[in-house]
Amino acid sequence: MTVHGAKNQEFDRVVVLWPYGIKKDPLFQRKLLYNAVTRAKREAVILVQGGDARIAKDSTLQLLRG
Repeated sequence: MTVHGAKNQEFDRVVVLWPYGIKKDPLFQRKLLYNAVTRAKREAVILVQGGDARIAKDSTLQLLRG
């Protein structure tokens, strides 16, 4: 299911697959990530294509670091 398809729905657990093919606009990325994560009632797992190296270079993905 896509993030857009999950609007107005909630799930106990959500797995987000974050690929390279996301638009480059940081505001769009933040809104998309927010919408994906807030579908979860209990647990959200985010798998990032490119791993830690990509997270270090991407301001939106840096929000995931605690």
